[in-house]
Amino acid sequence: MIAAERGRSISGPADSSLVLIINPLGAALAHYTSALESNLREAGRATETLSFLEPSRSGRSSWRWVVDYARALRSARNRARGSSASRILITWPVLGHLDLLLCRVLLGAHATAHVILHDPRPLVSARGYSRLSRSLGNLVRGRHGFVLHCGAALREVRRQGLPWNPPILPHPVLPDIDQSASGMAGDVRPVVRVLGQYKADRDLDLLAGLAERLSSRVRLEIVGRGWPSISGWSVREGFVDEATLAELIATSAAVVIPYTRFYQSGIAVRSLEAGTPFVGPRDSSLASLYSVESPLLVGDCEGMTRDARLDLWAEAVLEAVVSAPERLSGLARSAQRQSSASWNAWLSETGCSSAAA
Repeated sequence: MIAAERGRSISGPADSSLVLIINPLGAALAHYTSALESNLREAGRATETLSFLEPSRSGRSSWRWVVDYARALRSARNRARGSSASRILITWPVLGHLDLLLCRVLLGAHATAHVILHDPRPLVSARGYSRLSRSLGNLVRGRHGFVLHCGAALREVRRQGLPWNPPILPHPVLPDIDQSASGMAGDVRPVVRVLGQYKADRDLDLLAGLAERLSSRVRLEIVGRGWPSISGWSVREGFVDEATLAELIATSAAVVIPYTRFYQSGIAVRSLEAGTPFVGPRDSSLASLYSVESPLLVGDCEGMTRDARLDLWAEAVLEAVVSAPERLSGLARSAQRQSSASWNAWLSETGCSSAAA
């Protein structure tokens, strides 16, 4: 079922600065959507959100999910009809590149929509990313398009041969998250966690090697759906709700981002918001959250022996565990300001005026 959230009801004429947000992953992207709303409002944008649950949380079929999506698009079209300057942002592509075709059919010339393409080459099985789907989406693009979050995503789009240049905008960030929790609670050893759903691009060899080096000095925990057992790690398999995830991040001494391929990390952003240090690869979107020189980011390990690579990662994790709180102080607020300014500038440049202008 579609639910209107956080804002005015979807009715009546739209004002010229209005941004309509459609979130098809009402559970998984609840925090992301809240951050996007917050960043846009800070820039003087009015926002309204339509959110509905994904099949894994609603228990309904994928077909009903697509129907809910179509209804949300029609509702947003009617809301935006009074203003050609308003904008529709879709937080996740329900049908991959075919979302552009669906927007063309259901929105027509009544509204302009942009779909946030988190994973141009999906990390899990998904519809709408075949060569045919990309070709069909490319044929109808123009008024509607995609938004990316990092250069790696743009490189993947170009590798696929798509002749367009979507904007790259920062991952939204929520500032002012309570940072009072401690990763030392209940144990003399700090707890280092890996959080989120297991996917094929998780580096299991890295995690096993970190356990060999760190298990006597820190508690190592993995929490999320689909994870296999890994020697040296306590694995809690299952869905993690929003409140539990926030607590797990806040009570971690450090969070490890053990991916061999990714475009951006919502867990890393959430960690930054909470003041919890994260460790991950330097040659990634994570460098935009810290600085490229941060000792918590691990450089290119190509050509290194396994032991040398694992030593670098272990050193970064231990550095994160003993990081002084002031090292992260202000980074979330800075990232939030950058996100707000970048999204606002892009909206203005593409014809969506600002109420603050």
